[in-house]
Amino acid sequence: MKTEFQGIAAELYDLLHSGNTDSAVYPELIKRYFGTDVLELGCGSGRLSIPLAQNGCNVTGIEYEKDMISLLLSKDYPNERLSVIRGDARDFNIGKKFDVVLLACNFLNMFIDPYDVLKILISSKRHLKPGGAIIIDSSLPDLTSMAEENGMTFVSEFKTSRGTTLRDTFTPRYDFVSQLETDEILIQEFDEADNLLREETIVTQLTYYLPREIRMLARESGLAVSMECGRLACPLVEERIEDNSRNMIFVLKESIR
Repeated sequence: MKTEFQGIAAELYDLLHSGNTDSAVYPELIKRYFGTDVLELGCGSGRLSIPLAQNGCNVTGIEYEKDMISLLLSKDYPNERLSVIRGDARDFNIGKKFDVVLLACNFLNMFIDPYDVLKILISSKRHLKPGGAIIIDSSLPDLTSMAEENGMTFVSEFKTSRGTTLRDTFTPRYDFVSQLETDEILIQEFDEADNLLREETIVTQLTYYLPREIRMLARESGLAVSMECGRLACPLVEERIEDNSRNMIFVLKESIR
């Protein structure tokens, strides 16, 4: 069975995230506070990497899924400032160091085992320039909404550039004791006459981390929390992550022992 980053699901990815504002915030934010040499883990279809490169950053992306890489390569982007490597974020060594390593858009939630997150942070730390930073950008789990939506089915439709319609039927189920989310997804493509052209069923599992867990994993990997924010914005303003925060943004730097 395919994952949510393969086949027709990969094509749906950009449409699902088309309303996100992070692709506009990060280019300004990173150049203003961190530098221009950027490593993005889980760069996917280039939703963030391409705007960063267009804004003058030198970007290296690491992505595991071949279909996402193909989508990125099919786009118009400054290839002299953006390179993509197929690799595993848990263990990589690309022989370069960066001003900032970006772990955005709930990337860490793809890794159910906290030990995998620890390995990602250690590998990222190896690739930092002196004074460099790791940015973790994840949604703060809204446990009340998750409990209300547990087992509910949501249907969304998106128009493609081909004139077809992608229908996304999505049912999340939560195991709150294990901090696991299991998503049942049916993706269907219809032509203008509402004829079914293709469909794929996906069952995927992910997790969600809480702020205290990120702090602990950072400490165990030899990193210190330099800043915490409850929302993504530029200018970057330190603020307490609270129950009503939408995001949990952590800026991590190597600990001085």
